[in-house]
Amino acid sequence: MNKKNTPFLKAEKITKWFGMTCALRDVTLEVYNGEIIGLLGPNGAGKSTLIKIISGYHKPDSGKIYIEGKEVHFRSPLDAKRYGIETVYQELAVVKDLKVPHNIFLGREPVKPVNKILRFIKPLDFKAMYEISAKVLKDLGLTIPLAQEVQYCSGGEKQGIAIARCILFGARLVILDEPYSALAIKGRRKVNQLLLKLKEKNISSIVISHDVHHVYGIADRFIILAHGRKVGEFTKDESSLEELEELIATAA
Repeated sequence: MNKKNTPFLKAEKITKWFGMTCALRDVTLEVYNGEIIGLLGPNGAGKSTLIKIISGYHKPDSGKIYIEGKEVHFRSPLDAKRYGIETVYQELAVVKDLKVPHNIFLGREPVKPVNKILRFIKPLDFKAMYEISAKVLKDLGLTIPLAQEVQYCSGGEKQGIAIARCILFGARLVILDEPYSALAIKGRRKVNQLLLKLKEKNISSIVISHDVHHVYGIADRFIILAHGRKVGEFTKDESSLEELEELIATAA
């Protein structure tokens, strides 16, 4: 990654307290356009707290966030979304008994134009929903029947639907919280294929995982947290899988 470029996102010296517990202390993270970051560390390392600050759910007690070199202040997740930061949490925000397009547009469905008399009635534009959903899924290399309810989709397909939603609404950085959790090998491969599709579109991603094996083959750079601190940052060329495993184990 060319460090001469301005990172899309920079979180600088982020500190966060919850009562008497310091969840993060002076953590700095940079993400460049089209980069895949593996955010690693054991449970309780501070990974989830960091992404919740980046995505606007928590405010840091100290530290700054920059988007393309400009300092920003997120008061809510909506503020982060306006800058193109979307988060796919471990508990996927999908409605199992709704069909695929309804889940992709969830809460942001297109409506048909109406005349002034009927302006208070806003019928959903199902044709547009299905056509746009088909296109965004095809762009991601996914072949999911649009009329299928999400409850019948595989774990990898559900991740794909959530990522499709992010792309549709202009994501520039997609944060995935433990996307490999409860997935079989086929599902994990599908997630990695989706991450490469994001990279092709110059969309950045942060992949949170407690298992370095899941992300080693896909990430450009690894950031390791332990006890609320950043204890390491490496590119794949700088550290082997075994070295990363050892660092995570000794820092826990």
